[in-house]
Amino acid sequence: MTHSAGPTWGSLSLAETSLVFWLLIDVAIQLVGFIAAYVFQTEKFFDLLGSGTFFLLAICSLIYGATYHARQVCVTVMVMLWAARLGAFLFRRVLKTGKDSRFDEIKTNPLKFGVVWFGQAVWVWVTLLPVLILNGTQSTKGFRWSDVVGTVLWIIGFVCETTADLQKTAFKNKPENKGRFINTGLWAYARYPNYFGEMTMWWGIWFLCIPVYHDG
Repeated sequence: MTHSAGPTWGSLSLAETSLVFWLLIDVAIQLVGFIAAYVFQTEKFFDLLGSGTFFLLAICSLIYGATYHARQVCVTVMVMLWAARLGAFLFRRVLKTGKDSRFDEIKTNPLKFGVVWFGQAVWVWVTLLPVLILNGTQSTKGFRWSDVVGTVLWIIGFVCETTADLQKTAFKNKPENKGRFINTGLWAYARYPNYFGEMTMWWGIWFLCIPVYHDG
């Protein structure tokens, strides 16, 4: 069974046009963020804006698609939960520490600082691409084996990332651990279990979006 490409705009289909539209929105958000951050010489809202862009594009693409199939709603909610949790966590952390040391040597250089913001725009759009494609699809398949795999991976990844973040925060809150790298909890088994959790979670999202890509 095949689906028609749908209406076109120039040489692009309607679905492809939507993807370009979300890319432009993403870039515009990061551009405004970069200008404000450079003018005020602050990096405090960098991570919050990145997570917020995930949240915004996920919900807006769902509303724009206006089909609201169960798969679309579930995946969108998963992205929103992750983005809200991570964004709030990172924003609280930078407010507490007063700065993000990653930006100490680059925020005064507009070119280097701008590249980082542009990189965030690319990260958001590429990572969210399966969800944008899903939400731009007019019909989705029923329950499949990949849904079980995707859901399990997402849960494992979300729990792993959240647990790792909480464990590291608790570790750093103890004065005796100042200058030390955490090696307890999940951090005893992996150098960066929070990144492992995030990658696992997004692989889960990819599996949940598989039925949109092909029929088999």
